[in-house]
Amino acid sequence: MKVVGRQAMQEVDRRAAQEYGVPALVLMENAGAAVVRRAAVMLEGRLSGRRIVVAAGSGNNGGDGLAAARRLAAAGAHVLVALAAEPDGEAPRLSPDALVNFRIARRIGIDVQFVGGEESRGRLAAAFASADLVIDAVLGTGSRGAPRGRALEAIEMVAACGRPVLAVDIPSGVDSDTGQMPGAAVKADETVTFGLPKPGHLLFPGAGLCGAVWVAEIGFPPPLLEGAPAAFELVEAEQVRSWLPARPAHGHKGTFGHVLVVAGSRGMVGAGAMASRGALAAGAGLVTWAVPACLQDTAAGLVPEALTAGLPDEAGRGRLAATAAGAVMELLATREVLLIGPGLGTHPETAAAVLEVLQRWPGPAVIDADALNILAVSGPAAVGGPQRILTPHPGEMARLLGRSVAAVQEDRLAAAREAAEKYASVVVLKGARTAIADPQGRAWLNPAAEPSLATGGSGDVLAGIAAGLLAQGARAAEAAAGACFIHALAGVMAAGGGDVGITAAGIAASVGPAIRALKRGDPVPEGLAPVRVLAP
Repeated sequence: MKVVGRQAMQEVDRRAAQEYGVPALVLMENAGAAVVRRAAVMLEGRLSGRRIVVAAGSGNNGGDGLAAARRLAAAGAHVLVALAAEPDGEAPRLSPDALVNFRIARRIGIDVQFVGGEESRGRLAAAFASADLVIDAVLGTGSRGAPRGRALEAIEMVAACGRPVLAVDIPSGVDSDTGQMPGAAVKADETVTFGLPKPGHLLFPGAGLCGAVWVAEIGFPPPLLEGAPAAFELVEAEQVRSWLPARPAHGHKGTFGHVLVVAGSRGMVGAGAMASRGALAAGAGLVTWAVPACLQDTAAGLVPEALTAGLPDEAGRGRLAATAAGAVMELLATREVLLIGPGLGTHPETAAAVLEVLQRWPGPAVIDADALNILAVSGPAAVGGPQRILTPHPGEMARLLGRSVAAVQEDRLAAAREAAEKYASVVVLKGARTAIADPQGRAWLNPAAEPSLATGGSGDVLAGIAAGLLAQGARAAEAAAGACFIHALAGVMAAGGGDVGITAAGIAASVGPAIRALKRGDPVPEGLAPVRVLAP
């Protein structure tokens, strides 16, 4: 699903009016109708007799709220509008289209109280406290910066009311481009947005204030929505299904690719086990797990489905010697995909082996964990050939870009895009709503914010899934984004409705069932579909 930024959506608005002749008032009317449809659901199908407060701002978002207020009143609801605008007789300071809806509301007898007046303050407080539903239409997606004045006062009243809240377009105070909250903001139970979702609906911390997000069609010409430039794509189940490599009935283990996993050291053997299990569960026909020679017997017992290989061991200490690079390259002569890094450590001899392998191996590779920390020291030139997938967590990304973790987390998509360009690789920045970017500037956001995935070894399983998809012929970007979705779905399935007590082994065991569920087209758990289409 395409997600568009503030400027792109404003351009759609402008062109709809100027090039297609769609009046802004028509769009506003349709937006109000969409809000009412969702309000009716939140109120269990009954609007008549319900007490509803509409907090409306001075711009077109407030106009959408006023249009909704009129329709709610027509359905028998008791509606009060808390208008965050400067009073000025019969023409308060509103946008032209919002002013039209204000005048209609007044003429049909809707109670409109201006926020900020001493006379109305007590009445507004009582109305908010007793409302069955509060509709937040104070600030829309065009707003920037911290709320001020009457808008701030209205937001504070909505935020303090303790009643169910339905936000119009985006919760007031959330920046639609970044998801940041520069000041006070509303926490909504649900949000109805228009045309296409915006980044602020999906990027934390603002995403945590939106509740369920519904996208309503309100009359934008389809060519405008189709042509609007994407800020990024939200990964969806149907898209991942289309990316899954074909598995012909006449295929055999050689058909589905052979992954070489170079992972593990003394005390960190489990990382290689989880990566190997992830690759096998994702459908790789064969996996060879290569470890320091003194750990080969241990590895063979941990993942009996995998082949194992012993690599030159640095003085018998359970870590790779620099000479291990040659042995790895010999193994790669009969393997299609390399996964390198989990649990290797960053000892200088190990680092030398990792860098030599990356420089010499021309095929697809997933570079994870300690291999990323080695890259951060050596620089982008060490990445080697194309078809690379880098899978950093925020700390590893901070090292790759030479900045703080806080700076990475402040704009995760920008960090992923920068790293993808710098390292000429597909980059997977792990975390709640994992960000994926390719060197051409395209970006995807995985929908999951799933606590069950927050467990040791989970990232190793993810790296294995990506390698398994690469081995079956998936392109790097699709393997990366698809692996993130499959990994999240497996986590949800392993959790069985909970969010604690899940292990990486449990996630790996659920990868196969998750892929089968995708292929069947089973309904997606709510956490993996944070944006839904509102029925007309």
